[in-house]
Amino acid sequence: MTAGWCRRDDSVVPPRPFVAQQCRFRRKDATNAAGCPLRVFAATSLTATCDVLFDQAVSTPWLNDSEQAAWRAWLDMYRLLIPTFDRQLQAESRASFTDFEVLVHLSEAPDRRLRMSELADHTLSTRSAITRTVDRLVAREWVRRRRSPDDQRGYFAELTDLGVAVLAEIAPGHVAAVRANLIDLLSDAELAALRSIGEKVRARMGNRAGSAL
Repeated sequence: MTAGWCRRDDSVVPPRPFVAQQCRFRRKDATNAAGCPLRVFAATSLTATCDVLFDQAVSTPWLNDSEQAAWRAWLDMYRLLIPTFDRQLQAESRASFTDFEVLVHLSEAPDRRLRMSELADHTLSTRSAITRTVDRLVAREWVRRRRSPDDQRGYFAELTDLGVAVLAEIAPGHVAAVRANLIDLLSDAELAALRSIGEKVRARMGNRAGSAL
């Protein structure tokens, strides 16, 4: 349903009364810095806010049919692939797709370890999310934490010998799933295009994502 709002269509452009109603709802529940409900402020400010939102809605450059098809194809691919890889890994081991990604990044790092902040950046995860993942891997003895010698408040996540063995055991099945469901379906030119697309999006949003972690 969300994707439909990307296309210019009379059925998905909200009429002005709908936009105004949504504005009133959000305004009613909002508070200012002092904790006072914003609904006490003048209605003229609310009306101006709704007018701006409505003007933005109707002036958005909607996706054409080709762009819409590409966008929805990407959504379908993402929603199909990640759960498939997650199920495959959990069927063969206790590892989730997120666990596997962390193990891979650690295995590729010098001395098989990364600072927690670096690991979060590599996986585009929040600090709290990567902490939970590492906690889970530490409990299984696949990863250990080491205090940083340069910063006593900082920690490294380090892949253990058991973690190396687990990764060696589960990697072949994961690679087979990636090949069967994506890589082998694409030509060399399509793979190059997929890589280029990913690099462009990461270059555009990587710093933005990192600043939100």
